Amino acid sequence: MKKKNLLIVDDDLSLLETLTDIFTDDGYNVEGASSGEEAIRLMMDDGLDVILMDIKMSGMSGVEAFKKMRKSGINTPVIMMTGFSDEEVMVGEAIDEGAYAVLIKPFDVGGLIDRVREVVQDND
Repeated sequence: MKKKNLLIVDDDLSLLETLTDIFTDDGYNVEGASSGEEAIRLMMDDGLDVILMDIKMSGMSGVEAFKKMRKSGINTPVIMMTGFSDEEVMVGEAIDEGAYAVLIKPFDVGGLIDRVREVVQDND
């Protein structure tokens, strides 16, 4: 089976590194981005199978980056992450734009891996 390509976007560099290690160990080719702007540049690579993106980041939010991605015609499945329960409006926007799921931090790592696998299988 061909390795799947995953983009992880989070401005929390410690979490970005941890998730990169987890998914690399699980057999994914992982790219990391620490900002919405950087994510948009990497999203232009048509070879991505799934994107795991934080909603709230300094500068451009994950939802803003996701909207720009969709406007550019990129339909890669996106799982949004948030650590803030007060982001209901942004969560709603992400779902309205077609996010595959929104996960609340801290999340169960096994559940996160399962959700990413589910997205990849649904889009094979």
